[in-house]
Amino acid sequence: MMLVLDPSRPFPQDPNYQGQNTGIKFEGRQSSSLKAPGRIDCEVLNLRLAGPFNQMAPSNIVEFKPDPKFPNYPISRIIEVFTEGRSKELGGAPIAKVVLELDSCVFDGHAGDIPPLGETGWDIGLYASAQFPDPNPEFEDFTSAFEITSTGSTFTDFRTQAIHCESDYDTRGSIWLNGGTEVSRTSRDRSPSILGNGEGVRIHTFEGYMGFHTEAASITDNFGDGISLFAEGSNQDSSHKWPTGVFIDMNHTDVHQNDGHGLNGRAILGAIGGTWKFNNSGVLFSDMGFSAPIEHGQGVINACAISNNGLNGIRIHARGDFLPGDGNMGLANLRIINSVIWNHPLEGIRLEMDATPFCFVPIVHSTVAGNGDLATSLSNMELEDYGNGNPFMYRSESWGSQIRVLTTKIYNSIFQRKLWTSSDIGPVLATMLVDEFPVSTGNTIPTKVGVAGSRGRFSVPVMDFNFIESTGAQPPFKGPIVWTSILPSQFFYEKGLPVNSDFDNVTGFLHIDETESAVDYEGSLRPSGANHFNRDKGGDHEDDA
Repeated sequence: MMLVLDPSRPFPQDPNYQGQNTGIKFEGRQSSSLKAPGRIDCEVLNLRLAGPFNQMAPSNIVEFKPDPKFPNYPISRIIEVFTEGRSKELGGAPIAKVVLELDSCVFDGHAGDIPPLGETGWDIGLYASAQFPDPNPEFEDFTSAFEITSTGSTFTDFRTQAIHCESDYDTRGSIWLNGGTEVSRTSRDRSPSILGNGEGVRIHTFEGYMGFHTEAASITDNFGDGISLFAEGSNQDSSHKWPTGVFIDMNHTDVHQNDGHGLNGRAILGAIGGTWKFNNSGVLFSDMGFSAPIEHGQGVINACAISNNGLNGIRIHARGDFLPGDGNMGLANLRIINSVIWNHPLEGIRLEMDATPFCFVPIVHSTVAGNGDLATSLSNMELEDYGNGNPFMYRSESWGSQIRVLTTKIYNSIFQRKLWTSSDIGPVLATMLVDEFPVSTGNTIPTKVGVAGSRGRFSVPVMDFNFIESTGAQPPFKGPIVWTSILPSQFFYEKGLPVNSDFDNVTGFLHIDETESAVDYEGSLRPSGANHFNRDKGGDHEDDA
């Protein structure tokens, strides 16, 4: 199926706007396991909206799981995707599914175009939901799915959220924002009394799977968080053969000037960042005996520029337990590599843990600069443990005849406050830092974070610059640094100046028996350190800027 709109065709001078709550709906259902599942594969090209949409008639969405932010708020949406089914995908049956491609579309919500402020225009641009109708689920398999791709499309000026995607238990959903997709100005023209907080993108799963993927996208200037990701109830029991949680895969993406967090990831007994890989022993990160039609394992924020947001640059909050047996888990599992994060009043990166979740968030080959000027922050990066449990920073496990030791590290990175001699690491995280030696299963420290090849000042004086391959020298950035600029190129190294060799000491990310110093955990190549004089800590050459 393909919808084609001729952009040269003129619109009527006085179109008759309809009082309705949905523009286009794509629905895949399966009424029973004995019926064939509904399946849609559609491409929408060059679709644009002609406002001002001053006669919208939104209604409550009864078939969707209520959004906790506005459970009784009527929601209008331009594109709606809905699936529900009763077959088992990994059991070998086809399932209810919608595959939707949005190419070169212009989704302008026209919020506030006509007074009264905040009461005209569309609430949401794209609203997608996968649901499972059985109130007593025993399927323990994917029963319906949606897969949405946006390429070269814009989502701007919506009242509530630009993009909202959710999946219920036993379902999966994925969205790709690729190739120049822009999300901006959500809630900018709305009355602040209207419910909802103006996220650019909101992703939510409850005992299901959601994949959030970006490539060369831009998420800027939204009233709330740029990206809000929320996972609840990620199962880890022996009967589930599929991953659950919110998987993050962001590459070459700009997240700037949102009033809330740049990226806000939350997990309540859930997995955020990466979803687990199951084997018969219930072990994370193992490749044995598991396959699924979706990405899983550790998530990544790679080669992204995140700046000038109103709270934290990246905030990850994991709440709950991590147990090696059956049950729900609290898991933060995300690597931040080759990225530049700057000028946030709170931390550039903030990790929060309640109870005893598993936390594996390494910071690799990145620059975190000019953050933490608010009095309650005063650091570039911090980890807060609100419970009494072990943060599980190191974990070892076997894989065949090999021993893999997974470590959380801050390495091959530069931290710089606006006053470069100020503390970069918050006091809680600083108490967990240790020298990063070659690690074997005999000397791992379960509650520590390794540091190597990095620049920063630490909050605990006795630990200041006592780390091997770390330095307190002033970073030789090209500049001039304009903190409010959204250009990461100002953080490139200055050519011709001496650079501390520790800034470019590329060490192994994952210690295994094989040589892997040139790749990260997923096998992606890291930038080489052959010429550190024209290289930044985001992995790009100055000549390529």
